[in-house]
Amino acid sequence: MSLCALGIFCGQHTSVTGAVYLMLAHGVVSTALFFCVGVIYDRHHSRLLRYYGGLVTVTPILAGYFLLFSLANMGFPATANFVGEILVFAGTIEANTLATVFGITGVI
Repeated sequence: MSLCALGIFCGQHTSVTGAVYLMLAHGVVSTALFFCVGVIYDRHHSRLLRYYGGLVTVTPILAGYFLLFSLANMGFPATANFVGEILVFAGTIEANTLATVFGITGVI
């Protein structure tokens, strides 16, 4: 969310568009991750991680979605969060290069 603040306070059209896109993508991805965790909890009725071993063999589709949404939450390329981050950085670099360098360093 710090990238959203960076993009909004930068004031460039591209960075504000990227911030809005990043907020929408974050809302969708976070909701999907909470859904995946809820399904796993309903299945095992426990929060202990040792009971979750072999999840791929029992529910392979859910495990695939969980992996996809986890990668999207990290900003993996070809996901919506990555596109929002790139737009924020593209707009921010026009206004302030030093802020862009700090933002990229924070992402890394």
